[in-house]
Amino acid sequence: MDTNEQIQHLKVLQSEHHYSNRKDKDNLEKRLKSTKFIRSAAGHSEHIGNFILPQTDFQDMIAKPKQKLNNDMKKLVDTDRTFNMFLQTLGIKTALDRSEVIQYIENNFVDRDMVELHNRVTKFMKSLVKDDVFIDDSFRKSLSTKCFLPRGFPPWAKEIVRFDISTPICIQGSYDSAATKYAWYEAPCLEIDYFGQLHVDEMKLIGLRSEVGRDILIKNFRSICKEFKGLPKLAAKWSTDYNFIVLKLNLKESEVLKKELSSVSCILQKDWSFSSPSMTCLEELTDDFHPYLVKFPVERGNLLTAFEKCGLSRIPQSKHFLKVIEVIASDLKGKTIEEPNVIKIVKLSFDRFLTSLADEDTLIQEFDTMFFPTSAEKPTLVESKNLVFDDWPELRMVLVNQYQYVQRNDKFKQKFSLIPDKWKPKKLSEMFKMEVSMSKSIECRDQTCEKFNDLRKSVSSQHFSEALIRLIKHYQERFNLPPITNKDFDVLHDFFKHMKIQCFSNIQTEIVDKASGSKIDSNLGARKSVLKSQNPLIMGLEHGMLSPEVEDSKVPEEHICSVIIEMLSRKYPEKDYQWEILEKCISKLLKSSPDKMTEVLDRENIESMEKLAADKFGRIGEIIPEDVISILVHDPFNPIKDKMIVAYQDQDGIFRYASIENCSGDEKPSSFLSIDIGETEMKQVQLLDILFFPLFRTKDSQNRGAVSLFVGERSQEHTSGESDKNSESFINDDKKFARDLKEIFDDVRKKLEENYKLLKNEEKSWLKFVRRMLFTWHPDKNPGFEDKATEVVKFIQNEVERIEKGLPPDSDTSYSGFGHFREDFFRNCNDHARQQRYERHNYYQHFQRQRNRDDFGHHYDFQWNVPPSFKTNNLEAARLCLEVAKSHLKASKDNLNAGHNMVAAYMCRMVVEMCVKSVELTCTRTYTKTHDIKQIIVSLPEMEIKEDLLVAWRENVPNILKNYSDIFYKGLNRYTGEDPREFFQLHQGEIKEGIKQVDRDFVNICEDHLLKFENNC
Repeated sequence: MDTNEQIQHLKVLQSEHHYSNRKDKDNLEKRLKSTKFIRSAAGHSEHIGNFILPQTDFQDMIAKPKQKLNNDMKKLVDTDRTFNMFLQTLGIKTALDRSEVIQYIENNFVDRDMVELHNRVTKFMKSLVKDDVFIDDSFRKSLSTKCFLPRGFPPWAKEIVRFDISTPICIQGSYDSAATKYAWYEAPCLEIDYFGQLHVDEMKLIGLRSEVGRDILIKNFRSICKEFKGLPKLAAKWSTDYNFIVLKLNLKESEVLKKELSSVSCILQKDWSFSSPSMTCLEELTDDFHPYLVKFPVERGNLLTAFEKCGLSRIPQSKHFLKVIEVIASDLKGKTIEEPNVIKIVKLSFDRFLTSLADEDTLIQEFDTMFFPTSAEKPTLVESKNLVFDDWPELRMVLVNQYQYVQRNDKFKQKFSLIPDKWKPKKLSEMFKMEVSMSKSIECRDQTCEKFNDLRKSVSSQHFSEALIRLIKHYQERFNLPPITNKDFDVLHDFFKHMKIQCFSNIQTEIVDKASGSKIDSNLGARKSVLKSQNPLIMGLEHGMLSPEVEDSKVPEEHICSVIIEMLSRKYPEKDYQWEILEKCISKLLKSSPDKMTEVLDRENIESMEKLAADKFGRIGEIIPEDVISILVHDPFNPIKDKMIVAYQDQDGIFRYASIENCSGDEKPSSFLSIDIGETEMKQVQLLDILFFPLFRTKDSQNRGAVSLFVGERSQEHTSGESDKNSESFINDDKKFARDLKEIFDDVRKKLEENYKLLKNEEKSWLKFVRRMLFTWHPDKNPGFEDKATEVVKFIQNEVERIEKGLPPDSDTSYSGFGHFREDFFRNCNDHARQQRYERHNYYQHFQRQRNRDDFGHHYDFQWNVPPSFKTNNLEAARLCLEVAKSHLKASKDNLNAGHNMVAAYMCRMVVEMCVKSVELTCTRTYTKTHDIKQIIVSLPEMEIKEDLLVAWRENVPNILKNYSDIFYKGLNRYTGEDPREFFQLHQGEIKEGIKQVDRDFVNICEDHLLKFENNC
């Protein structure tokens, strides 16, 4: 039977079925269902229940050929609704069984090549989700386990995909397509959103995930960033998704993000390269550290918060620069750095690391080790604990290449204590020690040497200890310093006040290896300063240290400061304190007088504190200027009191400022008392060694301070004319001359006799007393009372002769002359008094001119009852400098003629220096200790010669003569193969011309300048 005959036969059966009763219908249906009477599309007859009437394209696609009606039958079914219903009554299916769909998937898609089947699968899934079979939960559950779907990934990512894109994935355990941008690299994601909006329970049933977990999100982001290294064009395509991912990361915990992403190159830069959060900063960063440390791209400003969670810092910190060095060290693997740019980056990074390193810097604790650059021209990066810190440069020159040293940096010494102990380089000063070799050192043989008295006085003063405490308290919070407070003032002052300075013409030391005890053969024996002894505290200083002719890279204060730092470290040995932070300020303190130390710290913006040092005259121990000496009061019976400032005359006849300590006020001229002259101990001296200052303060009727020189001071009236030239500006109106001569003689005789009894066995003291009495009454020291004073002086001379000869008092009080007794002694006293008259006269004139100034009464010295000095120059020293310059000029010419050109150049250079310092001494008491001639000229006050000197130095002195070091060390600072003798021979003509110019433009004009000063005196 062909198909048409089958169709006709079925139509007859359909009609019969239609008109039959229920029982007949059932029998008919039963017989038809059990009979293979319908031919399939495959040409075989099958039971009606095996066929399906596809309602959709999907069902049509899934159904097998043997399940489909042949074409003729299908056309009838499609056009004849009653026939269609009849076949359904007989059992033909109108929907697919889920097993059939599953079977179709397994047969056609599971574990097949998804590249080839991609379009088919996509079409299949789009149809499946519309079919009723998909509604069934059991079907969905079965479907989710079948691996037949293509794995999704961004279209731009094909170059970096590391999984097989032909391998299918299953629904269960995968992420929906919406999560592709966040998870595709590390987890399977559906390529397309096949299912639309599913409820949470529905997604859970099939195992499909939509929310990307923290771990997968971070892991996926890390992996993609790593894949993009070296692929800038591809990174540009990822830019949009990149922003979404980072913003999603921003919702996660900071601790996790920092741990997982801090060191990952995940910050997309403008040039499409990547940088890690740990090596990216927002501010205060240049391109000098690129590509190791980069600036955060402003284009990603909306992502800044997220990357801060990942470990990005706005301002670069110590860890950033340490990381730069670590990364480079990792790349080099112990090799020497050859690339100049990398050398520059390492040097800058090391410098910035030290700059940013701060107290309690826990950031660097993140590192397992530290790498520091060595000091070679082409450095190597070495673990810091294996390096040596060159804190002893001179010793390093001796040890040469025995160790690898940390790259030199001025900040390293300051920040050394902040480096964790386990990573600290060894210090040369910890490996070796310097011991003073007393057998090789030579003490200064000059018994009158006082070069360091001022220094010892400054360091032992209360002001210095007060300044130290102020400095330490100021820096305590930022640096590692001992917990000193104001209560430690007495302890610190007691430590320094007993310090002694021993002068050496040469200090020799020995270098000792602390580990082995062996001595190092070196040429470091000569030192400028050394801590000779801790108990007692003795500082050894080289005699020539303060000499301006000595070429030294350090100023004297730096040498001294290093010893003071050593003293402090020995005083507080419990910890390795950062004393070096105080060096700069201590050096400045050493350059000032004790009473100015507070002002020095104020200028340095050191935090102020309560005053600890007692008020004390700041120039105790200093030499008194000549003009002030001329007005001293010699009266041995002058009243004294405790803390009174006086003039002490030492054994060499030098007058120094001193302070009387612990006196009763009833002392006699022969008495001994304690005075402070700035030494470590109080000095016991006779009252006869002390002279007094005449100045005192009083108040006028308006209660204003008025400064006077004498109790009864009055101004002498002058008349015009030459006769006034030598008259006194002020006259002593002392009431001691108000008495008649007999009363004066009786008083003088009594004092002479009483003190002779006390001093007759001490001739030296007796003559001091006589001299004091003579000067008290001498006519040259008592202007206006010359006649009376002359008589008293004659009387004193004759009385001294009488008393010493043991004669009784003579009632005759008139004397014709001085006689011949002790003639030399009295003549010397007379000459000295006369010489001082001129100096005293000048002083009074200065005093009169200055006293009317508003600020004169507030002069520092006045509060201590000390008259000020008006000496503003040192003409004797200026003349000496100029004469030395002339001597150098002759030596320069002689050496040039003899062919010693280098010596000639040096001597000519010194001519210029001594001439300029001669000019400097015409306006100051001391010259500047420097070889920088231009600096001296510029610092001169405005005067005519200043411009002449500047022009002469700038235009007339040949360049070959300008730089002191170039002459002195030519060819010696670095071995260049150049012979300095040959060099100066080649420039003999310039040297010869320079000598002529210096003679004309320096020696001659400086001579004229000095003569003007000398002629005005």
